[in-house]
Amino acid sequence: MASVNALAYLGITGPDIDAWKTYATEVLGLQVSPSSTDEKLLLRMDDRVYRFFVEKGDPGFSAIGFEVKTRGQLDELGSELEAAGITVKEDPALAKERQVVALLRTSDPAGNAIELSFGQRTDHDAFASPKGHRFVTGDMGLGHVFMMVPDQKEAYDFYVGKLGFLESDTIELMPGLNGQFLHCNPRHHTLAFAAVPGMNISGVQHMMVEVESLDHVGRAFDLVDAGAAPASTTIGMHTNDHMISFYMQTPSGFDCEFGTAGRKIDDSVWSVGHYEAASYWGHKRLREMPVG
Repeated sequence: MASVNALAYLGITGPDIDAWKTYATEVLGLQVSPSSTDEKLLLRMDDRVYRFFVEKGDPGFSAIGFEVKTRGQLDELGSELEAAGITVKEDPALAKERQVVALLRTSDPAGNAIELSFGQRTDHDAFASPKGHRFVTGDMGLGHVFMMVPDQKEAYDFYVGKLGFLESDTIELMPGLNGQFLHCNPRHHTLAFAAVPGMNISGVQHMMVEVESLDHVGRAFDLVDAGAAPASTTIGMHTNDHMISFYMQTPSGFDCEFGTAGRKIDDSVWSVGHYEAASYWGHKRLREMPVG
């Protein structure tokens, strides 16, 4: 079975691209790509030509881009999805726009646009964070996304059964609400999701970016605490992935987790666990977190 191996990029929509440019550079420490236009903001966090693109629209996400290692694996994954009755379309024009060698378009059971690709372009100009950050990316991709889904079993069957994710663990986020955390490389989780019982909620609740230094997490929190962006939580440490992080609101309304020291998984010895609390300490709620 073919499988994805990392979160390559995210497509974001929002009503104010300039607000995203300010937030991305001055708070997150991302670098604006010189190939950005007035209609599309391209944001770098490593040697890739971009990891995020932001376009004008209703607040949310336009695409979740997962990568595979080779053309052969992309073809194999596409064939497996088609055999399972899932609509998949190769899109050379979109591949050119996304600056990848080849790309397949599909969607998950909740209707989220999923793009599968290989060969994202590397930028020959060195990445330079306006804040001096070094992000944890490489073979583990840009970070993770946490989604609210209307049907947790359908989501699990698609991402584990069709895209090849492996389960990391689960957390009882609140009574009746269990988050499932999935990995596709050593990063503790690239994807997580939960369904609110009795509610048909769908959408990305937060994304996560990881930096190498705790000092940079603290400095970023100081900026947010001073009003650079709405803080959603205080700094804390998660139970399952050991990430030391805080949450803040992005210009598109969903949250961004900004953290460091995330746990890595070795599949040869890993056992799926369950936690009854999301954090060992901290992460005190400062505002209602978005649910989709």
